[in-house]
Amino acid sequence: MKKLAVLRIFTDGRGPSPDGHLPAFSWLREDGGGQCVREQKGITSNEAEYLAILSVVEAMTAGTHVEILTDSLLAKAQLNGEYRIRDLKLAKLAGQIKTVAHKKQLKLKVSWVPRVENRAGKLL
Repeated sequence: MKKLAVLRIFTDGRGPSPDGHLPAFSWLREDGGGQCVREQKGITSNEAEYLAILSVVEAMTAGTHVEILTDSLLAKAQLNGEYRIRDLKLAKLAGQIKTVAHKKQLKLKVSWVPRVENRAGKLL
C-alpha cells in the first residue's frame, strides 16, 4: 500500500494590536502550493489561531494527510486533547475543525513549532 505524503502547513493568528492592526490569521503551505491571509474584527489571538486552522481544513481536498504547524502551544495541546477547552468560542471552533476534518476524511496532526520557524507569521 502506498503511503500518502504529508502536506505541512504553517498557521498563525494575531489579536487586536495597539497600533491599529486588525486581528488576522494566516496559513502557508510548506511546499509553496498556497497561502491565505484574512483580517477579522472582534476576535482574540487564540480565536485567530483556531480560525487559521479551520481555514486550512476547509481548503483541503478529501483524504488529505495534513500536518498543521502552529506556534501556539495552547491550540496544539487543546486540539490534540492534551488540555481541556474551557473557552466556549474556542470549543465551538474546535468542534467545527473536527467536523470538517471528519467529513473530508482528513488525517490531521497538529504540531508545535517555535515562533521564529513559523513561516505563516511572516504574512501577518
